[in-house]
Amino acid sequence: MAFWREINESFSEGGTLIKLIYINIGVFLAVRVLSIFIDSNLLLSFVAMPIPLIELIHRPWTVLTYMFVHYDFIHVFFNLLCLYWFGRIFTAIIGQRTLLLTYLVGGLMGCVACLAAQFFMPISGSVMIGASAAVMAILLAVAVYAPNYKIQVIFIGIVPLKYYAAFFVVIDIISVPGLVNTGGHLAHLGGALAGILLSLWWKWRGLPHARLSRHNRNRQKMHVVYNNQMTEDMKFNARRQEHNREIDRILDKMKQSGYDGLSKAEKQTLFDESKNNSQ
Repeated sequence: MAFWREINESFSEGGTLIKLIYINIGVFLAVRVLSIFIDSNLLLSFVAMPIPLIELIHRPWTVLTYMFVHYDFIHVFFNLLCLYWFGRIFTAIIGQRTLLLTYLVGGLMGCVACLAAQFFMPISGSVMIGASAAVMAILLAVAVYAPNYKIQVIFIGIVPLKYYAAFFVVIDIISVPGLVNTGGHLAHLGGALAGILLSLWWKWRGLPHARLSRHNRNRQKMHVVYNNQMTEDMKFNARRQEHNREIDRILDKMKQSGYDGLSKAEKQTLFDESKNNSQ
């Protein structure tokens, strides 16, 4: 009981990234357990996305369910490992509030890319499952938003995120003509395109949560308490207003020159503010 209570508390108190990982793990375990009693092909036919468009018409819900479904342990392990890595970078730079949107749009764009391509080329495989397209969207979104963000790659060293993301995109492009998992590679590219488009939109219009935070700060009224602590309250309000002005300045600068145009101190300030807003 204590174990399940800890799991429940971790899920309830965790952010969007933790919830996505738990949901994927939960679905994976449920599928594996049910496959003991139900034929796995029959089971997956209800949640996996069928690649032939004529079959998808009869199971339209699978455009959402497929991106949370895994059957092989290696598949779910690497997808969730990448989701955790890239998701942490995403939440640190872009914020937590757009992570779920990016995940879902990436998965849907992966579906669209795979279905559209079958009009022009044969697609190997009959169904599609996995979070790969959604994870690619998260990776490409943060890589376009902060292309020079440095990450540590095993056996290689420090690499700018843009090169790391480009490597995966190139691998998928050259793998499309192959006879193995063509639909999967197309879905990856669809997810990558979704991440790129979302990131460009945020660079142009600004992040939604940043605009909301600014709007809420502008609506805040000074807190006045008519007691002996009035002076302390006035000092606190003055410091808070100065902090808000600094955040607005950084947001304006980021909109003009991008995330990489910020100084290290400005990036840290923005990261701290994003973390406080997500709590």
